[in-house]
Amino acid sequence: AAIDAEADRLATVDQDAILADPAYRSFHHDHHSYLARGRYLEHVQPWLDLFPRRQLLIMSAERLFTEPAAAFEEVESFLGLAHFDGLDLQPYNQRSRPKMAPETYQRLVDYYRPHNAALNAALGQDFGWEDGYRRWLSDTEDSR
Repeated sequence: AAIDAEADRLATVDQDAILADPAYRSFHHDHHSYLARGRYLEHVQPWLDLFPRRQLLIMSAERLFTEPAAAFEEVESFLGLAHFDGLDLQPYNQRSRPKMAPETYQRLVDYYRPHNAALNAALGQDFGWEDGYRRWLSDTEDSR
């Protein structure tokens, strides 16, 4: 229901004002932009327009969660820092979540597929989300 209501809720949001004024606030934008937040290229493109790609390190949150030490080493390397050992890279704020209905999950997969393909093309990197979708669907079918 929230996804269905998003377009109407965001219809009154002044996107130009959001981009022009960092202090601009919109309740609907801050609290009801579920699909919009996942269209990552829209959020990354302004940075790509301002900086050469080699100056930006973009990685998925999934990588930070599943491989924190390797992700941290990649950040150190990107920044030209010496490796620092001994950090506690344990996840914080973990919580369990109820399983998403397969129909909702498939709806999101279908919605984000072209947006993710455009992001992958613009960045020249594949975040592996399509494979993640296939694994999730396979796991869901196996648990039935």
